[in-house]
Amino acid sequence: MPGMSSFEAGRLIAERCPGTRVVYLTMHEDEEYVLQALRSGASGYLVKDTQAPELRQALKDVYRGERSLSPEVLSKLEDVRLRDSQVRPRPRSTTLTPREREVMKLLAEGHTARQSAGLLGVSIKTVEAHKFNLMRKLDIHNKAQLVTAAIQKKIVSAPVPM
Repeated sequence: MPGMSSFEAGRLIAERCPGTRVVYLTMHEDEEYVLQALRSGASGYLVKDTQAPELRQALKDVYRGERSLSPEVLSKLEDVRLRDSQVRPRPRSTTLTPREREVMKLLAEGHTARQSAGLLGVSIKTVEAHKFNLMRKLDIHNKAQLVTAAIQKKIVSAPVPM
């Protein structure tokens, strides 16, 4: 999705259109993606191979105000809940990889994911994955916070006032 992540878009929709319900239809079953989607205000999270009857039912459920998650996603969340209740969660690393720092620099300088991918010689999906990871690690949710974090980490310089 060019310009902003789907999670940022979900948050904006939740803020600006509170009656609107968002359902993610995605290939990602990873717990981090699911949790980010739910934190952004999603009412549903379905994997792309969901069959048409189940998709139709999920959309009806969301329309009625219920939450709908693919069975695969639901079982992963239950596994996470069980794991977290049995062991103390490890603190997340806030150390950025060199590639995450490069991606952060390019995005903070105003490059799009597509432009950044071209400059780094990687796919757009790779840039989006690095962006997702660095935003998760730093608990940032939008471009302004990304730029601020990049300045604080001295990845980019603060603009000089005119």
